[in-house]
Formats: sequence, C-alpha cells, structure tokens
Amino acid sequence: MRTLKSTAILAAVTLGLTFAAAPASASTGDDDTEPTLRQLAEQAGLLIGSGAVKAGYFDDGRGPNYLDDPRFRDVLSEQFNSASPENDLKWMFIQPEEGEFDWDSLDRLVEFAEEHDMAVKGHGLISNCCNPDYVRAITDPGELRAALASHFEAIMGRYDGKIDRWDVVSEPLEVFGTTLQQNDWYRVLGPEYIAEAFRIARAADPDARLFLNENMVEVNAPKRQALYDLVVGLLADGVPLDGIALQMHQTINGPQPGVITEMVESYHDLGLEVSIAELDVHTYDPVAQADIYGDVVAEALAAGVTEISTWGFTDAHLYTWLPGSKPLMFDEDYNPKPAYFAVRDALQEFVQSDSAPGKAALSNTSGWVNGLHDGNYDVNMNLWHGTPGSYYRLYENDVLVAAQRLDPASNSPQSATSSFTGKQNGTYVYRAELINSEGVTATRSTTVVVKDAAPGKPLVSTDNWDQDGSFVATANLWWGTNATSYTFKLDGQVVGEGTLTAATPNAQSAQVTLEGVGPGTHTLTVVFTNVNGSAESKPIDVKVR
Repeated sequence: MRTLKSTAILAAVTLGLTFAAAPASASTGDDDTEPTLRQLAEQAGLLIGSGAVKAGYFDDGRGPNYLDDPRFRDVLSEQFNSASPENDLKWMFIQPEEGEFDWDSLDRLVEFAEEHDMAVKGHGLISNCCNPDYVRAITDPGELRAALASHFEAIMGRYDGKIDRWDVVSEPLEVFGTTLQQNDWYRVLGPEYIAEAFRIARAADPDARLFLNENMVEVNAPKRQALYDLVVGLLADGVPLDGIALQMHQTINGPQPGVITEMVESYHDLGLEVSIAELDVHTYDPVAQADIYGDVVAEALAAGVTEISTWGFTDAHLYTWLPGSKPLMFDEDYNPKPAYFAVRDALQEFVQSDSAPGKAALSNTSGWVNGLHDGNYDVNMNLWHGTPGSYYRLYENDVLVAAQRLDPASNSPQSATSSFTGKQNGTYVYRAELINSEGVTATRSTTVVVKDAAPGKPLVSTDNWDQDGSFVATANLWWGTNATSYTFKLDGQVVGEGTLTAATPNAQSAQVTLEGVGPGTHTLTVVFTNVNGSAESKPIDVKVR
C-alpha cells in the first residue's frame, strides 16, 4: 500500500505536540479552508459516522453524556453526518427493569442528530453482554421470544423514521473462533436465535435496514469463512438480512490489501450492503496508525462501501485493550491526529474527480530480461491520459491479487507495478480496474504464459577416458531456468546429490566423483530440480573394462 504523504503526517505530528497549549476547537488545525470529512463524504453521497457516542448518564464504567462537552458536540457535528450509540441501546441500559424503558439517552442522541442533519444507526439491539437479570432468568423459549418482540417493538416503534438501520445481532461468533457464542439467547433458543431476532425486527419495522455486526473477520480467515457460511445459511432460510457491519478494530497491523475488497464483493454478490462499523486502530506509532486508517478507508470506498463509522473519534473517550494506545483520530483535546488527515486524504482522493477514470494500459515483462518465461515478471499498469483513479485492483485469472491506493492529485501519468516470482508453468490472464467515486474503469487484459518455470535440461559428461571405473561426472546447464538441487544417477541409483545456487540465466554445474564402478556398460543421468519441477539429462553410456 502506498505511504501517506509525509508532509501532511509530519505536520500533524508536530501540531499534535503543540496543540495542547492552544485553545481546543473543532478546527482541523492545518487549514480552515480544507473540507471536513463530512463535506467530502456528502459530495459522493457517503455516510461518515462516529459510533460509541454516549448520550446518557447511566453507569457503564465510562464517563457520562459526551454531548455535555461543547467540543465533543462541535467536532461530531462538523466532521460526521452519522452517529450511533455506545452502550445506550444495550438491553440493561434502555430497559433495566421489565417494562420500564429509559429513553433519555437515545432521545438525546436522536435530537442532536436531527438538529445537525445527521443520520442515526441503532447499534446493539441484542448482544453477548449487558442483559439484565430478569432477561437472563428466562428459560422458556416462548417467553424469551415474547420478550424480544416486546423489546424490539417498543424501541423500533419509538424511533420509526428517526433510526433507519439497526445492528440487530452483534458478534454472534466466538471472538477467536468459528462457532456461535453460547450467549443468553443461544442457551434458550439455540442457534436459531439469530434468525428469530431478524424476523422479529423486520416485523417491528418493515422499512428499516437490518445488519449483522461482527468483528475480526478481516484478520482471521477461518472466522471470515464462518461468517460467510452463516450468512449464506440465513439467506437460504429467508431471513430478512440487509447488510453486514464489519467492525474493523485494528491492532498494530491493518488487514492485508485486498481482504476488504474480497469480503465486500462476496456480500454484494449475495445482495447485501456492507458497512465499516467501528473502525479504530490500536498502535503506538502515529504514522503507522495513519497508514492503517487511510488504507482501510481507501480500500473500503473503492470496494463500494458507502457507510464508514469509527468507534468514537476522540481519545478523551477512548477504549483500548492495548495499554497506552490511543486509537482514535482526535486527541484528548480534540486536536486532529495524523489518522484524521489520512482519512481526509483517502476521502478527498476518492471524491475529487468528476468523471470515471480513464482507460489504462496493462502489460507484462515476462521474457523481457533473458528470453525465459520462467515465472518471474512484473505486471505494469499505466494511465497515460484521462481522469485519474484513486484506487487500483489487479486480478489474476479473476482472483484479486493486488490492491493499492493511487494519488489522483498528480498531474503526471499514473502507474502501478505488481511483481510475481516463482509462478508455475501455466497461463495467467491479468486484468485491472481503476476506481474513483464516479465509477470503475477496466483495462484490457494481458496474458502471461509461463513455460520455463522448471529448470532447463542439463547435459552430463564424464572424464572416464581410461574406463577404469574411477571418474568424475559433470553436469552443466548452459541455458535455461536455474535449479536449486541436483541428483546424479547411475543405472537408476542415486550416486550423488547436492544443492545449487539459482541465478537465472547464469550457467550452472555440478560434479560427483565415482570410484570402483564395476565392469560393464552403465547408464548415467543427472536431474536438476527447483520448486516448480525437474529436468533430466539425456542419458549417456559409461563403459568400464
């Protein structure tokens, strides 16, 4: 992935060291004329949101109502066009006693959003935590279904037309596993609790968009597959599911490039929306943190995600499992950190063009260096003219193999290079896409036929001039892909072997000394091998008197 502009990051780090002495404000600090995250998102019809907005005074181990702080209010309304609650919607806080709802917190958040023309997402209708004792005491499935229906109907009915999308079920899978968590709902209703919750939610608000929220799938491939399988099963059973909310909590490192794209495309193929729901980055390095923030947002936008939310925005209200980490985009005094500028850059790069990218040329270098199609080559993209893209994707035989950000602000042509090594013999068809907010433009394909991945064919010889049974056998590879090992065989039996240093297209040689070979005519061969295959010499006869 490309590195963020060093000038912006260094400026942000410097500002972060000095801002504490200046009055705190909602300004981004570097240039008041620069657009906010909200302004950039709204140019392309995107939602950029902050989750973890606590608007209540209940005791959850966190501070009281964040909206009491005018700095919090100012940054939230200036930078974001969507908000969602932290724990305010969790069952024990919104209905702490059976039939007694505490609406103050959510009402306050919804009123704030309406005042500032912001959307609200209902996060946490049911989850693994925060269930009051009277709910946990229910053991009859029918009684629990009725409690769910009553709870959903009251909440979704009250906010009908004010909250249009809901995380109905959050974190159904084990945190580090692939099976369902055996939570309060599972223990009474079994694995069907998920389907039942979505059906109850659909009945409570037929027009709302209903999401399943999950964590860590971008960094845990087995869990990623388990979530996909769960979703496919739900849809096959007719469960009213509209989207997947990917939490995207990152620790130290971000997801591998292309993983977000693959997930989004797989769920889009099922007819589902995908959102980034709780993005934050837990690390100690502000530059690395900025890289991860920017790269996640850039790839998500290019993949077609239209709603991106962070899990809070100021370290004044941070939550982290990495002691000393400060995972959010603004510091404790509401000053923007490098991560803020990285997200702003990603948004600005995506939305700045008023037409789809131009059509780039795709080429490959197979055979260019030494005439060998040995599986080591580059695939190059060049956009010589036309509207630039903000993101680039490369597919090999229709499988995504590379993804990276591009800088659309440069007046020079755009280019990207992907290097491949050690490819096996076969045919590889590459195609690429350039993306910005106005569309996706595909390149023509370029095809690589690898036919020289295995070693070239060696020649074998001996110095057995006197035919006395003691001689040196020599193998030479004068031309072709190099080997990493050799094996001499006499009459089919191994008589010598070893390793070779590959440096294609340099010549290679190997020797073995044989003594005491018995009289007769013997057959000598040598086999050269690398990871992609083997090549055997033409056999020669060795006569011993």
